[in-house]
Amino acid sequence: MLETCQHFFIQHKLIAWLNLPPAISDLLLLDSELFSRAARFPFLELAINENYPGLNQGKNNETLANLAMHFPLMLANFGAGEASTKAIFDGLFKRVMLDKNFIQQRAEMISFEPFMHAIVAQISSSCESLMIAGIDTEAMFARAAPLGF
Repeated sequence: MLETCQHFFIQHKLIAWLNLPPAISDLLLLDSELFSRAARFPFLELAINENYPGLNQGKNNETLANLAMHFPLMLANFGAGEASTKAIFDGLFKRVMLDKNFIQQRAEMISFEPFMHAIVAQISSSCESLMIAGIDTEAMFARAAPLGF
């Protein structure tokens, strides 16, 4: 599908996220044909979940460090409770998306805005973009919009 739609992605400046399980990440780095095929798509970003093995090692995780050298990575569910900020602060991720459940659990709290401001202040300098998931109502959007996501 990426090959068929690549001109559309490029023309409209869209990003395609591909979820990358650990078994595929190893294969991607070892199989030169697969690596070359994936590298042809400038709009492709590889999505890593918080439960990715060794994520807390950051750039000391050889597989993640190699992937980040060759492909843009996106941390797909930051705040799910399984990872530290080390990999983010090590600069491995182009984008970080806050976990939907993490956001929805905090959205109704009085501390939501200051808490989110603190996250933005800490993480935004370590990645190109910080995204928020779980904004499902107008009220939640109104609270999240001024936060800089």
